[in-house]
Amino acid sequence: MTQEHSTSASNLCSTLTAQGRYAEAIRFGELSLALGKRSISQPFLGSCYTNLVDPYLLTGRLQEASTCLEEAKTWTRDERRWRMKFAMLCESAAFAMGSANVSLALDLIAQIQRQAAGREGAAPAPGLYCKLRVFGAAHGEGHATAYKIACDAMDTFRNRAPLFYLDALAAKAWLEKRTEGHYRPETERELGLFAALGCEGQRELLKVQGFLS
Repeated sequence: MTQEHSTSASNLCSTLTAQGRYAEAIRFGELSLALGKRSISQPFLGSCYTNLVDPYLLTGRLQEASTCLEEAKTWTRDERRWRMKFAMLCESAAFAMGSANVSLALDLIAQIQRQAAGREGAAPAPGLYCKLRVFGAAHGEGHATAYKIACDAMDTFRNRAPLFYLDALAAKAWLEKRTEGHYRPETERELGLFAALGCEGQRELLKVQGFLS
């Protein structure tokens, strides 16, 4: 049961972070680690670490966020499963963006694209993967390609996966602001979904990563 409780606490950490309830998110994230370390086998301990990265980052606890990411990398170093290794690359790229390290983020996104070749549909954390693809495409393949990626993702996630949809929406908004200097009216309206869905924390994370202003 310790393993199940650890995973449940980690999931709560992620949910509370998206809602902007950072203190509670950190409490459950730290609990998930404590329980996971006591478990004989917690195969998702790497995810317990990465789920705690964002609330630490959003509360200015940058060193603790960085330490969690490094612990997650250590935990998954010998991981053979493609999904786990791929997810770790995505988390590393997201942290680089949150730390304003654009060159590192682009290097990691290039690795992610190579790893994803032929497996795009199986990528974990589709919302995160989408915004990383958009960011990479905008810096390499051009605005039109990046915009299509964002719009296609919105069509895929619409009415199916609200959190992923918000990531794709933020990526689209970022492209509009970057190329046109402002959001298009329909995008401006849809950005109200963050408040309507109670996803203030997710919006703040997207701001830190540079997607929203």
